[in-house]
Amino acid sequence: QTEIRNHHSRNKLMSTIMKKITTLFILAFAGLTISAYAQDNSQTENKTLRFNSNSNANTFHLFNIQGDIEVTTHSGSDIQIEIKKKFWKKRRSRSNLSFDDITVEFEQDGNHIIGFIDAPGINVRRSDDNPYRIWYNMNDWWNDHRIEFDFDFKIKVPRNIQVDVSTINDGVVFVEGIKNGTRARNVNGSIELVDIAGYVDVQTVNGDIDVSFIEQPNERSEFQTVNGTIEAYFPSNFSADITFKSLNGDLYTDFSDTRQLPARVASTRNSRRGSTRYRIDSTAPLRFGDGGLEHAFEVLNGNVYIKQRKS
Repeated sequence: QTEIRNHHSRNKLMSTIMKKITTLFILAFAGLTISAYAQDNSQTENKTLRFNSNSNANTFHLFNIQGDIEVTTHSGSDIQIEIKKKFWKKRRSRSNLSFDDITVEFEQDGNHIIGFIDAPGINVRRSDDNPYRIWYNMNDWWNDHRIEFDFDFKIKVPRNIQVDVSTINDGVVFVEGIKNGTRARNVNGSIELVDIAGYVDVQTVNGDIDVSFIEQPNERSEFQTVNGTIEAYFPSNFSADITFKSLNGDLYTDFSDTRQLPARVASTRNSRRGSTRYRIDSTAPLRFGDGGLEHAFEVLNGNVYIKQRKS
């Protein structure tokens, strides 16, 4: 097994990673922690959703707050969802909210189906960068209620759609069999993708990432964790260029056909001074096979393992 050590600048890497995860940390430390209180209610609900047409652009989005997400595929054209909801009232809670006040809502917008948590005091807004992404502001919720809730999702989707799923606390994200692209986010938990094709964009803060590709990614893919290990399994004929950044960690691989590429040089022209500034990137890409698409791996504390898929 080959080890590729990393000597990236500490300050530069810290700045790069922290910019990307600032929003996740804000959510993680907004008070989203489960407390050990008696469970008042639990309920299981089933939903069936459908896209308006059969298209590779169809994307299912789900933005959970607390709990697991499991996505698998089936040969049908609909989306089958099982939702297990739990509801706690903390000691000395004076909230008048009932079990039915905390719901999962689904909206359809063209080729996109978007699922999110809704309740009084939970402010839901669309991302400025992408109208199909959801952000939560929980400040009013925690100020007004002494209530905890948990949603666990089991979802079956068509194989040819794209999936965009996230959870924030006390949950695991698991996706299997998606062929057209997967985006997954977690804060306090792991992400596991099995038998995946298409692009992958995964990010977690406190958790491991495990991804198994059934074929080579057809678009640039990104893998990022702060405190955890990344394991990525690719077919034996894998060809790509890999960038790797870590503060406390190394990259290991069992692929034999690899070589370090020259460091990249970027230039910035100052027209007023009539000068050009050159900067050498301290992390040179690693080429697998004949090279190809570039995939990025970033960890703060942890190792990256790029391995050959065995079956």
